[in-house]
Amino acid sequence: MFLRTNLAGTLLAAAALLAGCGPSPAPEASNEASVQIHGRFRRVRGDSLSDEQRSRIDALESVGYVSGSREAATERIITRHRRDAVAPGLNFFTSGNGPYAYLMAMDGSLLHRWEAPVGVVFPELELPEDNANQHFWRRAYLYPNGDALGIFEGIGIFKVDRVSKLLWSRANNAHHDMDVLPDGKIAVLTRKAHVVARVHPTEPVLEDFVSVLDPDGVLLEEVSILECFENSPYQIRSLHEGELEGDIFHTNGLQVLRPENHYSVPWMRSGLLLVSIRTISAIAVVDFSAKTVVKAFKGDFLLQHDPRALSNGNILLFDNHGRPGASRVLELEPQELTVVWEYAGSADMPFFSDTCGTAARLANGNTLVTESDNGRAFEVDGEGEIAWEFYNPFRGGERGEFIATLFELRRLPDGYCEGWLGAGN
Repeated sequence: MFLRTNLAGTLLAAAALLAGCGPSPAPEASNEASVQIHGRFRRVRGDSLSDEQRSRIDALESVGYVSGSREAATERIITRHRRDAVAPGLNFFTSGNGPYAYLMAMDGSLLHRWEAPVGVVFPELELPEDNANQHFWRRAYLYPNGDALGIFEGIGIFKVDRVSKLLWSRANNAHHDMDVLPDGKIAVLTRKAHVVARVHPTEPVLEDFVSVLDPDGVLLEEVSILECFENSPYQIRSLHEGELEGDIFHTNGLQVLRPENHYSVPWMRSGLLLVSIRTISAIAVVDFSAKTVVKAFKGDFLLQHDPRALSNGNILLFDNHGRPGASRVLELEPQELTVVWEYAGSADMPFFSDTCGTAARLANGNTLVTESDNGRAFEVDGEGEIAWEFYNPFRGGERGEFIATLFELRRLPDGYCEGWLGAGN
């Protein structure tokens, strides 16, 4: 989306986040009252005025007595913080406002920022101007030493150090998600747009892969998710409700199952891959070595994101469209695929993200949710009470009526960054 954003208003909205932290992570510096920016923004929830109504408001606001007025104070970015009920730590997130990743304290103060524009990361690429994905990091991962991985959606993956110096980049059409393994290898979703004759004789499709890179970004192996289905009893044509064309999978989640978790079903074990396939509203467990799907299932969820195996063997996921106009977070017991816990918001506290969204179980048993399209993240306890809530400070539009997408906010444990944070960072 291409917007006009009031720079002064954006800085006011982000004041608590940016205080005392060096250069602002707001859009490019400008002496003008407003600048044009690229990025991904959505209309702020509750802002339902039509363009005609907005035009009338503009006319009313231009009538006298306003030349000496001051801009109204902005809302807080941390709207709830029950200190005795939250999981302590730091918050690492990516946002649709620009090619950045941020590290933030629980009180909303900014601790560090990484910046890597696509032209620096992939100088050899000539991307069309209408490719919105080149303007922000879709996903990021922070190493304990301050290095960070980032993904430009559908373009590639890269690594920078704590001062944003580029360490390596791979233009491999990485997208949506990645997982860093204990040995340093990186599993990442990639894709290729090409004609696959057995799928469609003439029309190109997007074929999704799981690619495994070494710590320096060198490709070690890749496996086609399409081929994994073809090598299994779960035939993709029987799962797909329409024609196989275009983005046939839209794989949007990837996790390598860890040995420390407890698994109660034989189709979940260490080393297998848990993937989310949005196009068919299905979750699959992939055996990377055997190049096959060992389990695929649908459930009481629709167009989901971010399935994660929990230490108890259950699966947590972000259910985008399981209910009309509302999202949910579900915890599924894998044996019967029954819902054992859910959070669905309420009339007073609506919860919906048409696209994107993540959910993670924290060490204290709470669940951290990223409601991406509404630029919101919150921590909820087992009873459905919100212990902590954050709204993205980056806004667009003449009245801040658009909010930047919050792609993912991760909670890092206390001490995760102690080796470098504050030491001339």
